[in-house]
Amino acid sequence: MFIGTLFLLWVTEGIHGHDIGFITIMGALVFMSPKFGLLSWKQGVKSVSWNLILFVSAATALGINLVETGVVDWIESSIFQFVTSFSNFSVWGNALFYLTCFHY
Repeated sequence: MFIGTLFLLWVTEGIHGHDIGFITIMGALVFMSPKFGLLSWKQGVKSVSWNLILFVSAATALGINLVETGVVDWIESSIFQFVTSFSNFSVWGNALFYLTCFHY
C-alpha cells in the first residue's frame, strides 16, 4: 500500500507540484520512521541509493531550468536551421542524417 501511494504521488506530480526526487526522499524517510518500523535507520541509509535520488532531482531541476530559460528552444531551432540548410535533402535524407549522426 505504501509503494502504491508513492507511485500515485509520482504520477500526479503535475497536480501537487512536488518533483519525483522530493517524493522519493520523503517516502524513504517515512519508510524508515519508527512508527512504520519497516527498516531501521541504519538499514535504510545503506539500502537506499541516495546518489541516484540526488542525481534524478538535479537532472529534473536542470531540465526544468533549461526549458524555462528557453535554452531548449534555442538548441532545437539551431539544429533545425542546420538541417534545413541542406535544401537538397529529402525528408528521408534528413531522417537518415539524424540516425547516422546521433546513433550510439
